[in-house]
Amino acid sequence: MVGRSPAAARQLAARARRHVADGRPRFPPTYAEQRRLVDAFLDACARGDLEKLVTLLDPEVVWHGDGDGKVSVVLPVAHGAVAVARALIGFTRRWPDEVKVVTVNGAPGIVTRDVGEVLTVVAFTVDAGRIVALDTVRNPEKLAPRREPQASAERLI
Repeated sequence: MVGRSPAAARQLAARARRHVADGRPRFPPTYAEQRRLVDAFLDACARGDLEKLVTLLDPEVVWHGDGDGKVSVVLPVAHGAVAVARALIGFTRRWPDEVKVVTVNGAPGIVTRDVGEVLTVVAFTVDAGRIVALDTVRNPEKLAPRREPQASAERLI
């Protein structure tokens, strides 16, 4: 069916299962590529451009929010490009007081600060030129021991 011997097909399947189990992107971006994607993401959110936002998200994108009951999150989990984009547009109708692009876990991410100093850190997982996961941490206990991430390339919105 796939034009390979049974042994070769088993090997391909084993590699694919390992890759999925690792949870890492198959085609990870360079820092510059991810930075351009994060900038486009912020621009689409700021303008309320649902269509553009959907094009930046993988059809199977997952958004995880972690407030751990200490602070509110938009949704604990959202799946799919349209659902995530709609939730993001709803969330950004009232734009945070401060938004910075910073390095989060070695890649471009976002730090926001709201009224009352509620800090939010957003890490992106990018694969094949699209955002496949957004991990949002708002739990102050998880963020308190860390200093706010610093980056040489910073943008305030």
